[in-house]
Amino acid sequence: MAIIDPPLYFCIDSWTRVREVNTTGTRDKGVYIAPTRQTFYFKTSIKQNRKDYPFEFWSEIAASRLGILLGLPVLEYHIASCGDKIGCISPNMIDIRKEELIEGVNLILQFEPNFRDVCKTNHHFEKIETALKSVNLIEYRRIAVEMIMFDCIIGNTDRHSENWALIRNKDGESLYTSFKKTNLFKRYLAYWKIHKEFDIPFFKVPKLLAIIRHRFAPFYDNGSSLGRELSEERIEKLLNDDGLFDSFFSKGKSDIIVDVEKKSFLETIDYLLAHYPDECTHFLSKHLSRYNKEDLVTLIYNMDARFPSNGFDDSRISNNRKTFIVKLIDSRINYIQMKLKEYGAQI
Repeated sequence: MAIIDPPLYFCIDSWTRVREVNTTGTRDKGVYIAPTRQTFYFKTSIKQNRKDYPFEFWSEIAASRLGILLGLPVLEYHIASCGDKIGCISPNMIDIRKEELIEGVNLILQFEPNFRDVCKTNHHFEKIETALKSVNLIEYRRIAVEMIMFDCIIGNTDRHSENWALIRNKDGESLYTSFKKTNLFKRYLAYWKIHKEFDIPFFKVPKLLAIIRHRFAPFYDNGSSLGRELSEERIEKLLNDDGLFDSFFSKGKSDIIVDVEKKSFLETIDYLLAHYPDECTHFLSKHLSRYNKEDLVTLIYNMDARFPSNGFDDSRISNNRKTFIVKLIDSRINYIQMKLKEYGAQI
């Protein structure tokens, strides 16, 4: 059984708020400095007009824990409160002294200047591929495929072009030059991991790294998922009616268009399996092979173990919601495994 500790809880009342993050609606977002001087990003659940999803931050945390369980490059989220607000918190993905985050939209704008006008409706996977090619990172296409497969598992409807990114060294230093500054053992260990991860001949790894100045950012902003919009009454109905659950399971569309138009999560899975079999086979062998339902149940049912015992009662996650999250994730993973067998990949 995989052992993953429950999320931590941080009370950040005394932390220094550096700046607010501009967003629509009344979701509180901000950048904070911890007493350790580390930078963190805090956000609450969305509350905007008819959109009032008090458990959205739990979806963010659950998605993060699932990603860790599967060995995917996800940003880690924990529970946090600030004054009378409760939400989730994550560490800064970059070393702000040396690195910068380049969102997908800004990469695509380099070769499609009018993309921002259509970024919500024309976010095709082929644009991500072109963006990766432009920075000599086409090998990372597999990570992009795995990101979409992960979105399909959790039902993430908000992977727009500002919700994936690359991390770039500010001074333009290549990853090879960075690795050369480490000791020989760490350098060769890093080379070996890249050799195994991307099936690149070991002796070619330094040459590849010499032209790479970017890396794929961890998957972040995964909270528009796992039924975050569902009321407790609706969740109870979905758990007690297989027909209703199957309907919910089959609906919802990936934000990234893999074909000529947006497809449902299940259709997106089918398309990726048919058109990117190598990437999907790797996803199976490297990530889905880590999955078993017992681990998932333990992970989801324990993710509120450190939730504050006093206050924030309206934001406590119910057992029904936990059961629904487990059922949805397990059903989607079972679907992928079934389809992989149909396409000839053996578990």
